[in-house]
Amino acid sequence: MIFRRFWFLLVTLILLFTSPVLAQEAGRVATLMFYNLENLYDTRDDTLHRDDEFRPEGERHWSNTRFYNKLTALAKVILNTGEWEPPAVLGFCEAENRRVLEELVHHPLLKRWDYQIIHKDSPDKRGIDVAALYRPDLFTPLSYRYFSPVAGGEPIPGTREILYLCGIVGSPGETGDAAGDTLHLFFNHWPSRYGGLMETRPLRMKAARRLKSEVHALQQEYRHPFIIISGDFNDQPHDQSLVAGLGAQSKRCHHPDSLVNLSFAWQESGKGTLKYQSQWNIFDQFIISEVLLGPEESSGALRSGEPGSRARKESTPGTRRMKKNKGASSTLESADPANTMESGDPAGTMKADGSSGIMESEDREGTPNAGGPSAQGKGLCVFPGDARILEAPFLLEEDEKFTGTRLRRTYLGFRYQGGFSDHLPVLLSLRRKNH
Repeated sequence: MIFRRFWFLLVTLILLFTSPVLAQEAGRVATLMFYNLENLYDTRDDTLHRDDEFRPEGERHWSNTRFYNKLTALAKVILNTGEWEPPAVLGFCEAENRRVLEELVHHPLLKRWDYQIIHKDSPDKRGIDVAALYRPDLFTPLSYRYFSPVAGGEPIPGTREILYLCGIVGSPGETGDAAGDTLHLFFNHWPSRYGGLMETRPLRMKAARRLKSEVHALQQEYRHPFIIISGDFNDQPHDQSLVAGLGAQSKRCHHPDSLVNLSFAWQESGKGTLKYQSQWNIFDQFIISEVLLGPEESSGALRSGEPGSRARKESTPGTRRMKKNKGASSTLESADPANTMESGDPAGTMKADGSSGIMESEDREGTPNAGGPSAQGKGLCVFPGDARILEAPFLLEEDEKFTGTRLRRTYLGFRYQGGFSDHLPVLLSLRRKNH
């Protein structure tokens, strides 16, 4: 009898404390992730880029064993996001080529999720690229393209392009309240600080202004589009490139098209995504258009808790296919999302193997098409607490020199230690509004 009472009490306590968590999970539509992979190279020689360091005979003695150990480490990170299932969309930087991404998505730990690849070789001198993976059961891509990080195609020598990806979040075929919403995603890896902070600052300002012009073009074409910007910006949330150049603010501006940097909250709490000596910095961030923000408190401050019952001031819900502003008429046909999508041609054409459907974007410097039917979904929302740094204990180790913890990297200097990356991944959870 005592034993039965004990188990009854235990089950009651479990239900009591997990019910709010389950309710919270029930409102979650999908999770996005951005991760700097720190030198995900294969062992093959690329004569067009500087990859000699990561070859078996190179300074780091990079081998197939070390390469596959790195893939296993990254797969573990993707599966340990703290959610019930891995992210719907992942943005990456520092991937050498398409092959390393193919090896990653076919890793035994990830293969069941059928991740598809969006990739294009960048002009970066080291051959490291910006790329994206997506789960076709949770995200349907409509178009994508890469563009130069400066206006008018003015070159920044040997740097990465910015990836724009437009698609529908939500399971294919859903209707009514479960219908998906169109997202406009930008993945970035801005010019590094190598060569001096002051000397390289103008390069990041150029990237910020170019990105801002692309965001503005979307907002001219669509009514309050759902925009999410993420990446390794090589600047912190308070730096001028992000605040003045891009216009990403720390709080609401009470306009649906303003940009809000959700990463400011991490700065206030002393967190960071990478560590230089004793200082944690926030280079990896999530920035969203204000239309995505959930209800605010009566004080007007950004809400950091869970969704409430108050209606959003902005009355414009998201749409299954984005509602264009008056005068915009172009539409885009979606290919079967289950097929592998191949990229690499300068025009940014996306092809679906085994299907007659072809998904094409406009010229890389043009405005992408993302129109179509305007059947409304229930709408997405994001709360500031939905953006977070993945600070899993296995990603960190004791910092014997500067105290505290540091990132467990693949190499410490040139000494191999079989870790993960010199950056922590960042996550953003998307919720169904008024769930």
